Amino acid sequence: MSDSNNGVQPPNRLAPPFPSRKELHAARIPQRPAGEDAGAPEAQLPEAPVEPTSTPPTRREPPRRPRTVQPEEVQVETPVVSEAEPADWAPVAEPEAPAAPESPSDESGPSFPRVTESGPTFESPFPKRVSPATGAQPILPAAGPRQTEVATKKKKSRQLRRRLWTALIAIVILAAIGVGLWWALGSLQGGPGLRAADDYPAVDLTGPEAANHPTVEVTVEPGALGSEIGQALVDADVVKSVAAFTRAFDANPAAASIKPGTYTLHTQIPAVDALAALLDETNRKENTITVNPGQTVSQIAEKLETVAGFSADEVNAVVDDPSGVTDLPAAAKGNLEGWLWPGSYDFSPTSTPTEVFSEMVKGTVDYLKSEGVPEDKWQETLIKASIVEREVNREEDMPKVARVIENRIADPEGPTRGMLQMDSTVAYGVGGTGGLPDSAAFDDDNPYNTYKVKGLPAGPIASPSAAAIQAVLHPAEGDWLYFVTVNLTTGETVFTDSHDELQTLTEQLQQWCEENPGECRQ
Repeated sequence: MSDSNNGVQPPNRLAPPFPSRKELHAARIPQRPAGEDAGAPEAQLPEAPVEPTSTPPTRREPPRRPRTVQPEEVQVETPVVSEAEPADWAPVAEPEAPAAPESPSDESGPSFPRVTESGPTFESPFPKRVSPATGAQPILPAAGPRQTEVATKKKKSRQLRRRLWTALIAIVILAAIGVGLWWALGSLQGGPGLRAADDYPAVDLTGPEAANHPTVEVTVEPGALGSEIGQALVDADVVKSVAAFTRAFDANPAAASIKPGTYTLHTQIPAVDALAALLDETNRKENTITVNPGQTVSQIAEKLETVAGFSADEVNAVVDDPSGVTDLPAAAKGNLEGWLWPGSYDFSPTSTPTEVFSEMVKGTVDYLKSEGVPEDKWQETLIKASIVEREVNREEDMPKVARVIENRIADPEGPTRGMLQMDSTVAYGVGGTGGLPDSAAFDDDNPYNTYKVKGLPAGPIASPSAAAIQAVLHPAEGDWLYFVTVNLTTGETVFTDSHDELQTLTEQLQQWCEENPGECRQ
């Protein structure tokens, strides 16, 4: 297929480079003669240089139909077609009316494919380089299959390299994390690690190597923190550093259950082994004293001798003269009875009987304060509560016993004449610690024999529990004056306000004692 420009194909070569702006506007369209027929088809015009104007046009427009213009007018520049070197486009003459060719540099109109011998080509929407002399455009080679294949291979190669680098970076990160975890766990377990330098290496204490690690005693104080325990272990050369022990302490949830006391441990062992030894009760020396509700000072003093290893002279010296015991009020009149709070007490080998008794008294004072008991009522409350504690062993009966005490004291002219007549006080007065007193004890004259004295005894007769104190502070409602525990094994107790019923209940108790010899006497 041939072009419309006189059947001449444009040369297959690149256009010359772009000229300057002045050169582009140097050519003008010559003026058409006045007598020329306006309907005649356009003819090719020879080149004619035109003087450049001071104001160049802002854009090139497509050729228009010839018209008469004034000499001073400047036509929009149009590529000039020469006979020697035809352009790659030309106006197409139609049978009826000539049609102006569309400028290849027109940026506003649509782009249509041009048909050449090699097939249709599509124009880019961007401006093209045009020869100022011929108006020819450069013919660029189209991308062939070989170029497409090369570009595809390059793209795949770049993607493969990116994937390889991503995988390599991920492997390095995972390896670093794994090494870090191995290092940290190794240091905690006494193996090689970043922190292994502040800990002793692992040791086999079951073999001959144990001889190189003698034992020492380390005391864990009540309420000690992990760092404080670690410092005590460092001082005894059990572990190498506080940091090593605190790491092992924080990593083991069971560490919070370490009990205060004195432990026998090997020296120069890993922190994890030291922690395991502290959690092993077999390594802990028995330095705990337990005060049970209802126990007397003499019973508690005996525990200090047998459990804590104090001498009887040391303990009795404090019992006889507790002036060094802190928090003991003046109302106690120098008597520790009833003021030793029930509970378990841990102490170190350096503790003294005075320190141990002071801690027990503090427990009682703290509880009375927490319950809002006035200080001038402390001694009276403890006396009543100690009687309640020793009379019955079931908590549900305690408020009733407390009511009986109040009813008897409140009516000094009543059937009981204001006397408590409690067997527990009679037994305490003659040195008994449990069971029923014998008949001789009821005749003994002492300030604790409530069958002979009115009102309360001289002081508490045992260490009362919190339940007994609560019963005294909140006694049950009732008019009872008597009660009898008819079964000392089960603690079954019957309350009444009738003296006749009291006699019946007493006979019932005597029958039980006959059936259970050895259970009723102290």
